Amino acid sequence: METIKELLTQRAISNSTKKLYIKKLEMLHKSLGVEGEDNYDFLKDTDRTLEWINQFSSAKRRSLLNSAMVGISPASKTIIPEDVAETYQFYRDKMLAEGLKYSKEKEEQKKTETESKNWATMIELKRVLKTYAQQLKIKKIGISSPPTKSKDIETLQKLLVGLLYTTQNPRRLEYGNMTRINEDDYFKLPQDERENNNYIVKKSTFKMYFSFGDVKVKDPLKRSLKVDINKTLLNIIRIWYKTTPNATSFLLTNQGNRQCCNGLSKMLIQRVFEPTGRDVGASMIRKIYHSEKAKNDRSLKEKMEIAETMNHSAQTAELHYVKKD
Repeated sequence: METIKELLTQRAISNSTKKLYIKKLEMLHKSLGVEGEDNYDFLKDTDRTLEWINQFSSAKRRSLLNSAMVGISPASKTIIPEDVAETYQFYRDKMLAEGLKYSKEKEEQKKTETESKNWATMIELKRVLKTYAQQLKIKKIGISSPPTKSKDIETLQKLLVGLLYTTQNPRRLEYGNMTRINEDDYFKLPQDERENNNYIVKKSTFKMYFSFGDVKVKDPLKRSLKVDINKTLLNIIRIWYKTTPNATSFLLTNQGNRQCCNGLSKMLIQRVFEPTGRDVGASMIRKIYHSEKAKNDRSLKEKMEIAETMNHSAQTAELHYVKKD
């Protein structure tokens, strides 16, 4: 008898998609405690399977339901064996229903279950950062000397990262692979390097700015976007520079190594905004930010300016980031 993996080879799909299906099926198999490595008859018990699937978010439910369909009919999605046709249709109907629900939520700009569970306000996020500043005894004029204890250095970076997303128009995760550079050296770089990388550029002790590279932008004059840094954030960056004078990467891991985008994502959720008790990452902050901004009437020009600094269009902001209760 052919295995699921062998039957999947008959489908005209990429190897990465096949691997994803197998991974999801193995998750179903293991979680429901079924014996036999290639026995997916348990999927015929639709009530039990659906009960387990329903504990997840809408996006994951759609993915698991789609994988269940593959488990029922791995060789084809058009020619379904008669003995499992009814079961296959059951999962297909459930998946389509989830898709319609998702589309309606998008159209009505309603929060998803996950968004509602993890939603916060910008005031709540700033309150967390205020606590970090109090722990470090930071005032508007800064502190007289940089922290030396590892705990305080970690708190300082948490404050810095939080301010990146609450005092500036929040970007995605570009800060995770950002390099420190002096302005003189920055302008010595080849244009393609500036267009492909992200930098924090130091013009003087009291003047810095971000340079975000994005070669996907059609206008060659806008492929490296300059964003000024506000005074509150600049003050903390100056303290951070004094604390980590030999670093070339803007942000660092706890071990002092170069940070990365995935590491920054985890840092936001697991450390910076962990006190909120919710999973607040870059994408969530962008949605919160736009949703709060949307409550006030803004001109098209203002919307476009904000969208440009956040690396998306004004239309994308309205369709994907603005959320309503």
